[in-house]
Amino acid sequence: MQELAVTIELQELLYRCVRSMEKALCVFMLIQFGTCIIMTCMTMMTLTLVSHDKGLLIKMLTMLSYVLFHIMVYSLLGTELITTSTSVADAIYGVHWYRWSIPEQRILLFMLSRSQQMAKLTTGKFFVLNRHTFGKTIQTAISYFTVLLQLYGSQ
Repeated sequence: MQELAVTIELQELLYRCVRSMEKALCVFMLIQFGTCIIMTCMTMMTLTLVSHDKGLLIKMLTMLSYVLFHIMVYSLLGTELITTSTSVADAIYGVHWYRWSIPEQRILLFMLSRSQQMAKLTTGKFFVLNRHTFGKTIQTAISYFTVLLQLYGSQ
C-alpha cells in the first residue's frame, strides 16, 4: 500500500508538471511553430531564387536544417511524452491486480483511470505536438512555398 501511495504521488507530480509546462509553453510554442513555418518557406524561396551565390546557399541550407531540426525535436519530445504517459496505463493493467486486496484494486483502478488521460503539449491549444505535427508543419511550409513560387513566377 505504501508503494502504491508513492506511485500515486509521483503520478500526480507528473501531471502537475505537464500542466504547468503546458501553461507556460502553450503560446510560445504557437509563435515558434508559426515562425518556423514562415522561416522554412522563406528560406526555400531564397534557395530557389539565389542559385549563383554559394556562400548564401550554404547559410540558407544551414538555417533550414536548424529550423527543421528545431521543430523535429519538439515534435519528438511531444511524442515521447504522449507515449510514456499512455504506457503507464498499460503497465498498471499488466500487474496481477486480481490477486490484490479490494482496497489495493480500487487504488489501481483510480491510477488506471487517471493514466488513460494522455499528458500532452499543445501549440496554443490548436494542435498536439507529435510526429504527425512535424509532418503537417513541413507540409504546410511546402504548400506556402509553392504558392509563393507561383506568385513570383506569374510576375
